[in-house]
Formats: sequence, C-alpha cells, structure tokens
Amino acid sequence: MADQTRIPPAVNEVFVQIASQVCNRARMDYDEWLVNSQELAFHLQERWREGIALGLSTDAAQSRAIEKFGDPNIVAKSLRKPWLQRLLFYDRFRPERYGFFILAFFFYTWHTILDTNWRELLQNDVFTTFRILLPFTNSFYTDGVGAMFVGFGASACVVLSKWQPHYGRRWLNQMMIVRHLALLLAGYAFFLLVVRFPYLAYNNLPELFDRYSDYSRILIPFTVMHLLGIALGWFGSVCLFLEIWGRKWNALRMNFVFMGVLLGFFLCFGFPFFKHGGSDEEAPPQTTKLNFDVVPDTKDGKLVRNWMSQHEWTRGWRKDYIEQEQNKNEILQFFAIDDSDETCEFSYVYDHGVWKFDDVYLDTYKGVKFEQGVSLILKDPKSAEGFILINNKNLTTDQRKVLRLFFH
Repeated sequence: MADQTRIPPAVNEVFVQIASQVCNRARMDYDEWLVNSQELAFHLQERWREGIALGLSTDAAQSRAIEKFGDPNIVAKSLRKPWLQRLLFYDRFRPERYGFFILAFFFYTWHTILDTNWRELLQNDVFTTFRILLPFTNSFYTDGVGAMFVGFGASACVVLSKWQPHYGRRWLNQMMIVRHLALLLAGYAFFLLVVRFPYLAYNNLPELFDRYSDYSRILIPFTVMHLLGIALGWFGSVCLFLEIWGRKWNALRMNFVFMGVLLGFFLCFGFPFFKHGGSDEEAPPQTTKLNFDVVPDTKDGKLVRNWMSQHEWTRGWRKDYIEQEQNKNEILQFFAIDDSDETCEFSYVYDHGVWKFDDVYLDTYKGVKFEQGVSLILKDPKSAEGFILINNKNLTTDQRKVLRLFFH
C-alpha cells in the first residue's frame, strides 16, 4: 500500500509549482512563503492519495487533486493580506518603503523651496534661484534642492544601522555599534517631514490667500498639493520608521532617532520649542520716523551695522531718507546714495515689541547691479558674488573696484 501511495516525482513537481504560483500571486513574505508553499503542496499530495485510494490512475488522481484544490488565482486572492499591511511590514516590500520615503522627500523639497522663497520667486528674483541651486551652502541644504540629499542620507543611514558586522574579533564587532549614530540624520529627516513641512504650510498658506485671494485657480491647486505632500510625507515617515523598528523594538536605534528629532526642533525652533508672541507682535504700532543710529538690531542687522561701521564710504547711505513705508511689521526707508539717482533701502522689523534694524537692500551701486541685501552678501559671499557677476556681464575697471569694496 505504501508503494501505491508514493507520489511520482513528476506529479510532485506539478504540485510544488502550483503551490509556488499561489504563494507568489498572494505576495507572501519570505518567511511565510516557504511554510505556506509546503503546506499547499502537502494539501495537493493528500488529495492525490485520496484519488489513488478510490482506484483512479495517477493522471486522473492528479487532475482530481488540482480540481479539488481550486483555481490558483482564487486561492492566492484568499490568502493575500491587505496591501497596506504587506507594504508596511513585509521584508520583500523593503524597496517600496524606501521608495515612498524618497518620494516624500521629493515633495518636501519642492514645497520647501516654494514656501520659503515664494515672495522672491513671484518677483522673479534671480538671486533666489541661484542660491537654492548653488551647492555647498546652507540655503542649498535647508531650503534648496540639496534637501533631497537629506532624504537619501537618511535612507542610507537606516541601511547602515541594520547592517550586522561579522568580524573575526569580538571587540571589532562591538566597536561597530557606533554606526547607530547615523540615525541622528534619520531622526532629523523625520522632523522635517512630520513637523517642519506642515509648519511651513501653516505659516505661508494664510498669507498667500490674504494677498492673492483673486487667484483661486492657482491657490486651490497649490493648497491641494500641500495637503497631498503632507499626507505623503507622513506616510513616507511611517514606512521608514517601521523599517527602523524591524521585527522587534531596538532601544538603541530608537533612542538615536528620537535624539535626531530633538535636534531638528533645536535647529529650527530653538528652546523652548514653540515661541509665544505677545499682543504687541500682532499689532505693531504705526511710526512716522525711525532713527538708524539709535534703534537696536536683529542678528542680521548687527552684522550689517558692524560692517558699515568699518567702511567710511558707506556714510553716504545714511543721510535723510526720501520716503518711509510701513507694511504691517516691516518698515522700509529709501535713501539716495551720494546725492545720485541710485537708492538703497533700510529694512526694519518689529520684534518682541521693538522696531529693529534688519538689513540694507541695494538695487545698484556705482553702476553695478546688486539687487540683494547686504546681509546676504556678508553671510554667503560666494553665491552673492556669483549672482552679481551673472547680472553684470561686462564690468568696467571702476565697477570691479566697487566689487572689491564688498568682497575683499
């Protein structure tokens, strides 16, 4: 009887192929694929043995077993788990999880460029485009195209943290635990997607609707894209977070991720995390005249004032101003430079109940088109000088001397 119920290799191969086909179409994970394929093949073998016991031939018993098993597509559909569960938890969908995270950072980069530079972009400010595209500057990595590299770096750091070293020396394997430090970047990336992205949208969308309420055909799609980007950002963060979590809690990895999130809060908001403005911030007073020599400075204003105090030739900028304009919490004073037709603009902002000097904006000086603030020139001279050279194709000898006054 045992010889009669022994399954021929050709029949068994067909059953194994059917079981494998079902597991593949059910999109099972690696660990459950092997177990389920063996169980399905065993089920087909048992149905074949039943057919043999009924007196059927080998081929007839095989056909009966396959018929009893059912359509492989229907069986696979009944065994397939929900797509979201497979995407988030299956090892075989690891590339897809990384892909969603990178896609989320693509949307984050695009929206960050728009949210932090929309005023300049609407004014066709060429310097802004130059600044967000120029590598190796702070603006490039925080508010420019370089933000994408944060997403790539965070993904690479997660891969590095999950790497298991197998060196011959135990102490060398223990030293490799420092690889988890890289997860600080992953935590910072989570902060950008989960916190900073919605924060920028929350700050900018109301102002956009207030200024450009007539352009609903632009604002509504822009808002919808923001909402989709935020949702995708959160989903991408969940994908990578579950990849870090793995099959069980790893306190070391999760602590470094949490520290990276705190680092993001510190870099963007400082401590305390959320600043509370008083009622004075909401309604700055109207003022008819501000005196540059006595008002306090912002951080940028202090930088510009110190620079001006070191250059006697800037005294020609500080005569009586031509005009003063106030727009909510910003005041602009227009000055004629050295009794010429050229002008510069002194910018003041209302900060913590006090008007403060913030920056000097230069349109042209001695025939050179600057079209940027002096603080930008001082903080990022490389990109500022490159932008000026782009706007001034053919500089004369005198104009080159003017540039040396600023950059040398």
